[in-house]
Amino acid sequence: MGHGIEVRGGAVDIDDISNAPSRDNGAVLVAYRSPPLATLALRLMKMSQNLYAETLLKTMGAAAGMPTAEAGRAATRSVLEGWGVPPSGMIQVDGSGLSRYNFVTPETLVTILTLVDRDERSRAPFEAALPIAGRDGNWEVLKNPELKQTNRELKALSEDLEQQVDERTSNWPPPTPI
Repeated sequence: MGHGIEVRGGAVDIDDISNAPSRDNGAVLVAYRSPPLATLALRLMKMSQNLYAETLLKTMGAAAGMPTAEAGRAATRSVLEGWGVPPSGMIQVDGSGLSRYNFVTPETLVTILTLVDRDERSRAPFEAALPIAGRDGNWEVLKNPELKQTNRELKALSEDLEQQVDERTSNWPPPTPI
């Protein structure tokens, strides 16, 4: 018994059980209300918390019924279509943007940013979440002259990103991810 909960048998993935219990019959053991998205976005954006971004994508999917990346991508498409953003201008593979198979056309990006800028509820939280180079977020750490190795790595990363942008923009439209 650990912390008042008796645990018997080995660990089992719920997806591997042939006659899995119905989710409708479950009892809530603990409920937690997270901080508002505007608060979470500060850490997500300024400190580049990719796990937050992946979790946000799955949370969007949970609102539609299943906490999966696929359901989150469907929710994202639905929101963008509701804004009048054509889905053909974006391919989303993950929530963090780390996949090389994520693509957004310049037109789609400008449309989304314009809509956010014109929406009174979205503009201020979005602008507050943007990191300011050399002042906050990951960049604040990198401005320290004592971190010469980190600064060299940053330069190499910057050059790699430039090359990736060149490669991506020369190959539009992108291949369809599997």
